[in-house]
Parts: sequence; C-alpha cells; structure tokens
Amino acid sequence: MDHKSKCVIATKILICAAIFHFLCSGLNLNLNSRTRNVAINDVLFDEVQRLRDTLSIANHTIANGALRIKQLTKALNSLKSSKSLKCEKRIDVIKENSLFPKIVPIPMAFSYSVNRVPSVHNSWWTGPFKSGWGNSVFGAFKKFLTSNTVHIDFGAWIGPTVLFAANIAKRVIAFECDPYAEAELTANIRVNPHLSHKISVSSLCISNHIHSTEMTGRGGSRSIISTVGKETFDPIANISKTKWKVNCVPLIKILKEQKLLDGSSDLFIKIDTEGAESIILPSFHEWLSKLDSKIKPTILVSMHSKFSNLKQKPAAIRGILKTFSVFKYATPWGHPLKRSGSSWNESYLVSACGGCDILLTDKEY
Repeated sequence: MDHKSKCVIATKILICAAIFHFLCSGLNLNLNSRTRNVAINDVLFDEVQRLRDTLSIANHTIANGALRIKQLTKALNSLKSSKSLKCEKRIDVIKENSLFPKIVPIPMAFSYSVNRVPSVHNSWWTGPFKSGWGNSVFGAFKKFLTSNTVHIDFGAWIGPTVLFAANIAKRVIAFECDPYAEAELTANIRVNPHLSHKISVSSLCISNHIHSTEMTGRGGSRSIISTVGKETFDPIANISKTKWKVNCVPLIKILKEQKLLDGSSDLFIKIDTEGAESIILPSFHEWLSKLDSKIKPTILVSMHSKFSNLKQKPAAIRGILKTFSVFKYATPWGHPLKRSGSSWNESYLVSACGGCDILLTDKEY
C-alpha cells in the first residue's frame, strides 16, 4: 500500500472518529439535558405542592375566622337579649401538618401524656411545668375524678389542668376570660383529638351576678378582673391590647343550662382565678347549703393574697368561711384532713394560706 492510500485511510478513520465523538457528545448532552429537565420538573412539582399546601392552610384559616366571627356575633346577640348565656362547645380538631405543623408531646404526672402547640409559653412548659408544677393539683384530680365526673375549670389558662382532667373525667367545661390565653388553650385542645370531644371552652367569667366588667392581662397566668386588683406584670410577646370587657354570670346559671343539677353526674370544680375566689365562693353558699352530701360537688380552690386588698375584705372573708362551713372538710390539699368550722379564721386564710390550694368536700379520703 502506497503512502497516498495510507493517508486516505487515516483521514477516513479520523473523520469516522470525529463523527463518532460528535454523536456521543450529542447523546451525552441529550442525556444531561433530560436529567436536568427531570430535576427542574421535580423542583417545580415541589414548589407547586408547597403553594397548594399554603393555599389550603390559608383557606382553612379564613374558614375558621369566618366561623369564629359568626360564633362571636351569635354570642353577642345572645348577651344583648339576655336570653341565653350557654357554654359554647366549639373545639374542632386540627391535625398535625395543618395550622400547627409542630406538635409537642407533654409527659404529665401519673403517666398521662398530651400534646401542645409551640407558643410564647415554651419556657414555662419546659421549666416550671416539667419541674412539677401542678403535680399536687393533678393528685387531687386523680383522687376525685372518675368517668362519671363533669370537671368545671375556672381560670383554665392555656390548658394544663384541662388536658389532664380530660384524661379521666366524662366531660370538661373550661372558662378562660383572657382572649390570648383562650386562643392558646383552644389550640392545645385541638391537637389532642382523643380528648377534644370531651371539652367545652367558654370566655364567660364566673361571678356572683350577671354583669360586664373590665379585665387586664397579656395572655399570662396572672390576668385579673378589675374588681379584684391590679395584674402583676407578665410580659407576652406581640400583645398590645391589655384591657377588655368580659361578660360574667353566676355558676348556677351555667349548671342549669348544662342540665348538671340533677345529680346524675359528679361535679368537681377547680377555681384558680387570681383573687376572684373572694367573689365566687360566697355566691355558692345558698346553692350548696341545700344539697345532700351525696350530690354535693368537690371544690379545689387556689387562694390568692390579692383578695385581701378588697375594700369589702371583711365581708368577703366571712362569705368564704361561710361557704367552707357547708362542707364536712375544708383542707389545705396535701395536708391532713382539716374540718371546716372554728379552726378557720381570717388570719389563717389571708396569711398562712394566702397561696395554698384548699379542698372542700364531704367525701372521706
């Protein structure tokens, strides 16, 4: 083979190699392009799905807001007409990954466990509560609540006692007048679908007569009605409105509307109202004094020193002690049984027991 022929063959080989390289490069480019297209499609799909989820949450929020407006309007009309002041059962379950994507489990005393939503009270849950806040109160619940008990909770705050009681009681009626605390209470109930069907929440305040009064607070645990005293500063983030009007009713009115006066259910009443017990407890006397021991409720009341600042202090103290006398036992919870009667006096109630929980019951324990 001469030199010219060799050159022709070599040239053809180079041309074929170039064509082959070009074809391979194009194929590789096509494959890379397809890979990139798949990646881009995945990103776009994820973004569309995220937008759909956001839109779904927004629609859910709008629907809840519209329902709340309708409920508030109905409640306002009822108050204006003074025909009905019923507790409003309005707890709708919110599942995880909806409005509250992060649900925090809370271990409680006696091996109970519930859920809560993240909030400005995170440090309280991980601090005081985790360190044993409420364990004494929970002990009373464990002792006296049964599957036939209707638990009535005044000063429900963000729900620790409500959620615990709902694990045992047949039904829980919670009263919280602070709108910021009530909103968090409702959210915490919603993320506990195994308990929420048992719980009703009302923003009414319990008092000795039907009226409206001013309340001050910031969503903390020390919100207070103006007839009791001044609120202790308890800062909560992003809250500007610190005063509002609350509508108050006697407990007996609620019990009649809820058909809880026939003795078919045991009643347990927990009162933690930052001093308003000086108004609430005396209003119970007439009702309680007519009850047989078998159907008389058990009451756990947190006494606060704030009520000692009332102008009506002597009358309030006498009213409280008069109500104590209706019960066989009036005992600082966690102490030996203490019979109601002469051993209770003003100085002990205001000073020695200015911050204790008192159990009022006719039951032996």
